[in-house]
Formats: sequence, C-alpha cells, structure tokens
Amino acid sequence: MRFDGRLYFDFSCPDVWRFYRFLVAAVADGAVLGLDWEPYIRRDDNRTSLLAHVAIRRTHPEKSGAFVQAMLMAVHERNEPHDSFETIKGAAVAAGIDAEWLAEAMAAADAADALDAGQTEAVELGVTGTPTLYRNGPVLYVEVSGAAPTGDVLDRLRLLDRVLTDDGLWVLRKP
Repeated sequence: MRFDGRLYFDFSCPDVWRFYRFLVAAVADGAVLGLDWEPYIRRDDNRTSLLAHVAIRRTHPEKSGAFVQAMLMAVHERNEPHDSFETIKGAAVAAGIDAEWLAEAMAAADAADALDAGQTEAVELGVTGTPTLYRNGPVLYVEVSGAAPTGDVLDRLRLLDRVLTDDGLWVLRKP
C-alpha cells in the first residue's frame, strides 16, 4: 500500500512520536510512504529545531528523513531538549550533516523565510496541531495510542487513507 501526503509535525509533541512509531511499523509491514514532513510551529520554543529541519531539507533533502528520525529519538527516547542546539547538532551529525554548516544555514534569512511561509500555508489549510495530515480537502489531525504500531497496522493506515479521501467524514473520536 502507498500512503502519500503532507505530515505537519514538530519535534516536541508526544503524539508525533507515537505516529512516527506507527508509520515505522507500517513500513515494516510493507507500506510505502510518500510523506512530506512539513514543520508546524505549535509553540515558539519549537522554532529552532524546525528551522534546522527546513535548512537541511532545502540543501540536503536526502538527509532530512534521517535528521527527523534522529531528532525524534533524541527528544522522545533520551529526553533531550528539542530546543537545544546540542540536541539539534547531535541529530545532524547522526544524519551525516556537518554541524558548522547547519549553524550557518539556520542563520540564513531564506531558511527563516521558508519556515514562516510554510507556517502561513499550514494555518491557511487549517492546521492547528500536530500531527496533522493533508492531501486534498480538509486536514486530518491524528492522535494514536501506544498500541497503534501493533496488530494490523496496514489496516489502520488504510483507514486513515480512506478518511483523507472522504471529505464527508469530519470528526472521529474514541475515548
């Protein structure tokens, strides 16, 4: 199964971490993902790490996935602060990116402009939190439990795919 779209995220949100783990399980079960990881500034203290993501994606798009993974693991497995340049630098090095280059790239005005333009677009689409999926039509905010990466993961992914393509479904919630 192929699953495409945009995934609005930030590094500090536990829901993003759980959704990431769900996606990893889906790939292990045979899913092919074509997700563009788009930064969304939920809180001002997320700006620095998301700026790093934008700088990396613009210049080294082939390494941005490894950076996202390294950041999420640092923040959610090792409890490192997402807004610390030491955490960002460690994730960059783990992804094969020169930390000195990253500091310069993050300081460039075009990276900040790209982050701000992406934030404006996300807000215009209706993104209000993370993780949020967008393909066509309304955005879909997703919360998964810790059990999401277990059982029939592909069936859950198919359900998300169906909800994304059916604009008649607006809110689904289980306690």
